Amino acid sequence: MLTYHGENENWVGDFTIGISEEGITRLGNLKYKGEDVDSVGQVSVTFETIFSKSSSKSLLAGLDSPDSPIGEKGTVSIKSLSGNGNPWSKVEVVKVNAEWDGKTESFNLYK
Repeated sequence: MLTYHGENENWVGDFTIGISEEGITRLGNLKYKGEDVDSVGQVSVTFETIFSKSSSKSLLAGLDSPDSPIGEKGTVSIKSLSGNGNPWSKVEVVKVNAEWDGKTESFNLYK
């Protein structure tokens, strides 16, 4: 399993690449660091490696809204699966881009 971590002013992120006989599982998590989690609104997040790009747009998890996903409050997660085609161990950095409430922030996750 390969794990990457990083953070910036407003977000902390991690990305895990799991390699098995069934294929490759990629899981990206992003957590808002601020206290005003309920005011964030819709978040568009992208996790990008040299081999793939995964994107999602949703409310943060755990909010007092019927549209909020289940999960740890203030988080958004993306999970994707693929075959065993690429040499994932060569991934040195995962680029993260988050857009919310008219703001955009990008940062990198490292092993």
